[in-house]
Amino acid sequence: MDPASLGLTCAFATSAAWGTADYLAAHVTRRIGETRTLLAIQGAGVPLLLVGWVWLAPRPPTPASLAWISLAAAAFAVGYLSFFYGLRVGAVSLVSPISSAGALIPVSAGIVLFGEEVSGSKLGGIVLTLTGLAIMLIDTRAVHDLGSVGRRRGIVAGVATMLAWGSGTALLLPLVKEMGGFAPIALLRLEILLAMVAWFVWRGAASRPESAPLG
Repeated sequence: MDPASLGLTCAFATSAAWGTADYLAAHVTRRIGETRTLLAIQGAGVPLLLVGWVWLAPRPPTPASLAWISLAAAAFAVGYLSFFYGLRVGAVSLVSPISSAGALIPVSAGIVLFGEEVSGSKLGGIVLTLTGLAIMLIDTRAVHDLGSVGRRRGIVAGVATMLAWGSGTALLLPLVKEMGGFAPIALLRLEILLAMVAWFVWRGAASRPESAPLG
């Protein structure tokens, strides 16, 4: 399969999988909260990552590579929290499509950093994406006349997610080119899980009532 066909196939598969996941995650998040949902999702993939690491035996990352992965993990952690918060309190029909537009950032990074071809189809896709977002944000009927609060929360969460996920993906591009696809993603997921655990513990401590003074 040529690179263009492979890219399109993977893109369609990713869109279908992520779209289904967004729908299911919205239901779960509104029941148990975004932090618990994220912990469950990130934790569920750890056994597979460990098996894959043992099976593939990738070479250990350099300190510089690990630093870039940590930056990307921080960006993705912010994106995940924003996204799932938006699914819980905002409009899914705004959060999901706006956040998906974060793909514009790595596309631009591929053109600028790696000299990828600037074709008419790429430029057309960028223009169509931005046009679609503009129409969605302007036309209230496009999201079924949502209330102003849900609409505002959905937009803010979607934009925050778009910037965070797009930036995180752009940070990973050089590492994927250098190390392959598995090792950077596996380390990224593990670091995101650690960030989610730290956030969960901190939120639990912050919400815990202060102990009454003795005596």
